Amino acid sequence: MNSTPKHIAIFIGLVTLQVMVLNQINIHGLANPYIFPLFILLMPFNTKPATLITAGFFLGLLIDFFNGTLGMHAFATTLMAFLRPHFLNYFESKSDKVLFPSIGNNGFAWMFIYISALLGVHHFCYFIIEAGNFINLFHTLLLIIISLVVSVFVIFLLLFGFKSSKK
Repeated sequence: MNSTPKHIAIFIGLVTLQVMVLNQINIHGLANPYIFPLFILLMPFNTKPATLITAGFFLGLLIDFFNGTLGMHAFATTLMAFLRPHFLNYFESKSDKVLFPSIGNNGFAWMFIYISALLGVHHFCYFIIEAGNFINLFHTLLLIIISLVVSVFVIFLLLFGFKSSKK
């Protein structure tokens, strides 16, 4: 089964949701949900690292274009895509039948750790670059943590929503 149309739909859907809805959300200046990196996280396990890194760069660059963030998302998403294979070397499901990450394939706990860890890399890089210095490090760390929690929550709402809509 060719999953390319499915991944194109995920890409378009996540970018559209991010740009049209989630970029408008800023909860008390402390939470900016970023769910677009989910595209990289849902790519098949056997995706070549060069493909992941290239996709991460162009996905981040597209979001930077709409946000006016001058490559900050491109860097953070590229780093996350670069680290994904290393993370999977330690935590990948050992079943040869599993082709891509999902709650059904890997379980909730594994997906929670996987998404939280790699999205945490994205958020940490993005918000540290955005701050530009370490003067308000506590505030920056608070932004990272709260935005990460909100982002992971929204991602799991999406994952459970799509899972239940397929039934």
